[in-house]
Amino acid sequence: QGDQREACHFAQTVLRATESRSHGAGDAQGVSGARALSYVALLAFGAGGAAIFKKDRFATGDIITSLDFLAQVVDACEEVELLRAFCLDDEERRAELARQRIDVDDARERIIAALFSEYATRFSGAMFHRIALHILRFVDSVQLRALMQDLACDEVVRMRREGLSRTSEALLVRDLWKSGYFGVGRAGTDERDIQMLEKAACVLERFAEVTGTYPLDTPWRVEGSTVARVRVRGRGRGNDDADPMYVRMFGALEISIGGQIVSDLGWRRKSRLLFMLIVLQQGRDISRDILFEDVWPGMSRMRALDNFYVAWSNVCAPFGEVSYLERNGEFCRANPRYVNSDVADFERLSRRLLIQELNARELLDVYAQIEAAYRGRLLPSETKNEFIIGQRERYRSMYVDAMITGSECALSVHDARVALWFARKAMEEEKKREDVYYTLIKAQVAAGQRCSAIKTFFTCRDFLQTELGLDPSADTQSLYDTLISVDPSLLKLDPKAFAL
Repeated sequence: QGDQREACHFAQTVLRATESRSHGAGDAQGVSGARALSYVALLAFGAGGAAIFKKDRFATGDIITSLDFLAQVVDACEEVELLRAFCLDDEERRAELARQRIDVDDARERIIAALFSEYATRFSGAMFHRIALHILRFVDSVQLRALMQDLACDEVVRMRREGLSRTSEALLVRDLWKSGYFGVGRAGTDERDIQMLEKAACVLERFAEVTGTYPLDTPWRVEGSTVARVRVRGRGRGNDDADPMYVRMFGALEISIGGQIVSDLGWRRKSRLLFMLIVLQQGRDISRDILFEDVWPGMSRMRALDNFYVAWSNVCAPFGEVSYLERNGEFCRANPRYVNSDVADFERLSRRLLIQELNARELLDVYAQIEAAYRGRLLPSETKNEFIIGQRERYRSMYVDAMITGSECALSVHDARVALWFARKAMEEEKKREDVYYTLIKAQVAAGQRCSAIKTFFTCRDFLQTELGLDPSADTQSLYDTLISVDPSLLKLDPKAFAL
């Protein structure tokens, strides 16, 4: 009824009443469920859940049910991360929480990853496991978000087969779509995807009606119809008036034609891999022999040729007469007149930095464009193709280098806020390079974040000594020495104070 204080009062009452109840047989599952929902209520209403009922009293220790698993995940998360996850219908509040960054150190990242990896199979399909996956999406870690997306894709496969009826299922579909991984590399027909998306939208609308909140946005809806129903607009037309195709490969494969996202094209894995390898060449010719080695390694040329013709036909079929892909004898390519990609944009921006003389503000604009183009690692769902894996590491290194240089450029014009933003982007992607730590420390010092700079130095030193057996470089040590010489009180800070 909108009375937040009263709702929190009842939630606390339930928590106190069930605190002494043992976890075991009988109605233990119902009691644990009430505790979980009450705890979520405290968080959702912004009443300081951890202060009212400490998280370390919520988890019982032993993981027997999926509710115990959710409790352990809650204990491993920070309060801000949980508030983000359950602040569903308040856009302004959610934006405010998104700005409150919580660094995830290696120790906590390993704990959460091990928790999900160990119990993913056991609790897959359970409601509390889906809620835990929803929470994981709001933890500031590239590795943990990738883990969430992989596990959520398995849930989507089950929903395609068995249907969707619960709010937690609809919420997970929404999370997966927003993260750019929806349906990537998974089985299921286009019609099943359409039905699942439409059902998820209906469930979220019903959830809003029952709870009296604003409906959650369903990003796959465009003017009342789902994006999944978008057809390839180039079908049956010549190249002269073909709509341009744009292919996103950073973060996940996403194809749009004429500005509209195209749903699952019915490609099998080999056909999809063939398409990606050709587009990655950015309009350059690639020989069939190279494609044979990458897509059908170890197969005889005659068999590989037969498979190539089948896969090529499958890739081209959805586009009708429009030649987005071209084949000339032994060579194939993506038609550069009609096909563009985020990879091509990324390299174009990188080349612009090398060949053009830009002032500091123009440079910052280019670095911001690079950051926007790089939504995540290149085609992370492809784990076996050596060429894609190599390109993935190449582009990741280029992105980190760009963010480091962007931070240095911002410092040169005395813009500490932007410098800190670029440095954090580099740290999100790479935590095993000393130059990333060095850049972040410089940005933190410029922004007046002295304690954060000391923490970053200690983290860098611990990583170098533990993983590589090295001490920080002279430049990194010099930053620390300069900082404590300016403010000797910082010597009182103990490295152990920053540990978990």
